Amino acid sequence: MTVSDARQIAAPKRLLAVATITGAAAGCVALGAIVDGPHWRLLLRDALAVVALAGACLILWRRAGDRLVTNGESGVWRGLAGAMAVFSAGAVAQLVLDARPWSGAVLGQTAPAGSAVIFGLATLAAGPLVYWGLIGWNQVRGARIDARGEWLNGVSAVFVIVSIADLAMGWGTSAPIGLPWWAVQAPLFGIATAVVLLGTSTTMASVGGLQRDLRAWGITVSLAVIGCSELAFPLLGSGHEIANLPLLGWVVAAAVLAACAVLSSPPIELRRESSQGTATGALVVLLAAVAVLVLNGERLFRSGTGGPGGIDDRAPTLFATLAVLGVSTRLLHLVSDLTHLAQTRQQAHTDDLTGIANRRALMSRLDDAVEQGGPVSLLVLDLDRFKEVNDRYGHATGDDLLRSAAARFAALIPPDGLLARLGGDEFAILLNGGWAGACRLAGDLADEAASIVQIGGNTVHTTASIGVATSGADLDSEELLRRADTAMFRAKAGHLGVCRYDEQIDRTDRERATRIEELREALDPAGQQLNEQFVVHYQPQLELATGEVAGVEALVRWQHPVHGLLAPGDFLDLVEQFGLMPQLTERVLRQAAEQGARWHSGGRPLRVAVNLSASFLTHPALLALLDGVLASTGLDPAFLVLEVTETTLMIDADGGLRAAHAIASRGVGLSIDDYGTGYSSLAYLNDLPAVELKLDQSFIRRLLVDERTAAIVAATVGLAHRLGLRLIAEGVEDEATLSAVRLLGCDESQGYLHCRPQPVETLDPWLAQHTAAGRAVSRGAAGEQHEIAPSAR
Repeated sequence: MTVSDARQIAAPKRLLAVATITGAAAGCVALGAIVDGPHWRLLLRDALAVVALAGACLILWRRAGDRLVTNGESGVWRGLAGAMAVFSAGAVAQLVLDARPWSGAVLGQTAPAGSAVIFGLATLAAGPLVYWGLIGWNQVRGARIDARGEWLNGVSAVFVIVSIADLAMGWGTSAPIGLPWWAVQAPLFGIATAVVLLGTSTTMASVGGLQRDLRAWGITVSLAVIGCSELAFPLLGSGHEIANLPLLGWVVAAAVLAACAVLSSPPIELRRESSQGTATGALVVLLAAVAVLVLNGERLFRSGTGGPGGIDDRAPTLFATLAVLGVSTRLLHLVSDLTHLAQTRQQAHTDDLTGIANRRALMSRLDDAVEQGGPVSLLVLDLDRFKEVNDRYGHATGDDLLRSAAARFAALIPPDGLLARLGGDEFAILLNGGWAGACRLAGDLADEAASIVQIGGNTVHTTASIGVATSGADLDSEELLRRADTAMFRAKAGHLGVCRYDEQIDRTDRERATRIEELREALDPAGQQLNEQFVVHYQPQLELATGEVAGVEALVRWQHPVHGLLAPGDFLDLVEQFGLMPQLTERVLRQAAEQGARWHSGGRPLRVAVNLSASFLTHPALLALLDGVLASTGLDPAFLVLEVTETTLMIDADGGLRAAHAIASRGVGLSIDDYGTGYSSLAYLNDLPAVELKLDQSFIRRLLVDERTAAIVAATVGLAHRLGLRLIAEGVEDEATLSAVRLLGCDESQGYLHCRPQPVETLDPWLAQHTAAGRAVSRGAAGEQHEIAPSAR
């Protein structure tokens, strides 16, 4: 066991021991207060009271320093510990008073009367410490307590209670306890302080949600005991028996507080307080003070003095006036705070630039409208070409345009609608009603947005894209805003002007967004298991002269965990659009090269073709990737072909040409894919270091039915052979087409007639069955002829 652990165990034991001593001393004091006895017993009682109060002070102080105390609660225990220290000093003074009875002569009365002054002064001095602790405790609980205002309320309440007591004594013949006026004020202030603390404790417990906290009830009970014990002295008399009550009340309160300090802290439940409670308290104090001023003035008038009178007569007026000043200051602060709060709330719901409602105000109104259940519509409007205005004329003109647009739009909004600026050049309009009214207003807003306006001497012309959505069952405000926003983006993307929300289109868009995120995860270099989702299928390319398999084309597939095997058309456009092509190309190129190397080592030297996208042909990482793949797999570069389309080559002609020569310099073949469908040019055929042309399947499918197509194919074959290029016919799906492309002189064919793209596990058995030379030729080359266009013969 460590030293710190031992201390943590010993600390509660020491607190328990001190609490036991405190309780025993309190019991002795209670016994001494009830049983009369000789003078030494009185002194013993006072000494035990000092021990009990000092013990409670120690327990409370140790509790305040306990690191296990709930955050921030130490303030209340420090305040109560300070109050016990002040009470201890009062008990010492009481001990001195009882030991020297002549000290009562200073007050002109007996020692019991002097004890009233001691009790009152001690309570008055301890009051601010307890008050400070109570306010701090509630602030920890989350209640928004204005400490400055509460202090003014508390002090004013003390003054008004004393003024009421002085007024009551003024209606009588003498002070109830037989003391001079100045000596009477001390116990009166002590009693008033105890009453205010009792009310504060009760109020703070309610505000801070402390009703279930036994410690809060204990503090309230202890304050009630102190208040009742001190109130009994002036009400019941000034004898020795009655004089015991305040001291007994202190000691009992000390024992209760010590017990509260030993209790554990319950979990905090944060609360929020409005200003209504503190305002009500201030008004009550103000009314009471005004009543004292009126009543005391009437008393002086009836007494016939007609003047200010003595200090006894002026005391209620003096203290009531101080109470009025204090509570009036509090009310002024409260009014100022409320005004500031109103301004802050107004600013929080208003757009600074345009002066219309902002997003916060819109969502608040939208929440209310959706909760009420009536049909509501939401329009989201975005100004088109706003960035051009900012870039051309400056941001000041852009701000003026937004202010002008807000004013013009506001004139079109019905009285029960709301126009808000969401941010930037985006506005939202909340309407009561369904599609019909919303679409009419959307048309009017679009017309207004398209009008030409003069801004700062500049002619500005913009348009708007507007999305419209209406409320429905189980539709919250956030979803309604999302739908309107989605419709607006579709209107902007399609230059539609106004677009209604369409659930089917939205579902497609959301599925697309989900597909994009899935692609990002699957292509993340850190996700090795996800990377295995992309597999490569291979489609054979057969020599038309011999029927042998000369090569294969590597085609990527996505083995989606939910949707199964997806073809390239389901995801390649997203890969290209969102910049994921380098990662995907690396996966396919590496898998294809590794498989090609395995075929070579197994005695089957097949050429492997891999497609390059438009974005990756000129990518800086391509050549490094190509070198790395060739080096790691050991594949002969002559058996690797990279396929690019004519369109890909023409996007960046100079960059594409440089990349093509760099590829060819490594011994890798270059194929022009989908030839005849892009920007066909004889010039680039002469410049490109290509080794093959792949005639697009759209020509092959029309070959037997269209003479012009047959002529184009025949010419292309002759051109390719003149340039020393290999020509592959894509999309061969029947025997007639196969015979036609063979007759026209194509070198190789690829299509479903031979084999569909399939994984290597099923392709290897197929390859084993087609290794005999002449298998394909024997089916169609033995004198069999098919009718083709005459111009192609």
